[in-house]
Amino acid sequence: MNVKVVNFIFILFSVSTLLLAGEKRAITFEDFFSMQRLGDVKVSPDGELVAYTLSIPNIDENKIFTNIWIINLKTRETKQFTECEKSSSGPAWSPDGKYLYYNHAGQIWKKALSGEEAVQVTDFASGASGTVFNTKGSKFLFTSEVYPECPDEDCNKKKLEEVENSKV
Repeated sequence: MNVKVVNFIFILFSVSTLLLAGEKRAITFEDFFSMQRLGDVKVSPDGELVAYTLSIPNIDENKIFTNIWIINLKTRETKQFTECEKSSSGPAWSPDGKYLYYNHAGQIWKKALSGEEAVQVTDFASGASGTVFNTKGSKFLFTSEVYPECPDEDCNKKKLEEVENSKV
């Protein structure tokens, strides 16, 4: 992992720890639950940008919302890359560094760094996640949970509908 990325993560962790260390008392469930969580750090192919997930809890709604952020290692400028009602995770850089692929609403999406609208690139009933590019960058792999006895997408769709409509 890039030394700058490790330093960035250490600084971010240190600052958040210092902010919480203001008063001395035992940590409560609310303290623990309300902590923001940094995760899934990915360095761009040129080494200048880092995409990471930031999970922000909402105690009132009993939910944690995760979005993807990007930091420019040269300028230290940080910007939120995704702003979704449903969480986004699993950032993966395209080999040319112009796009970021990520998981959202059970599918894989891609969005240009130049700011265009995100585009859904998979549409599987059972969902898709975990983008990994081939060495040429011309194709990518992903994972999807399927029924082993199903030979095609229609069969998986039918099984998922049966499970959803089941009273069990």
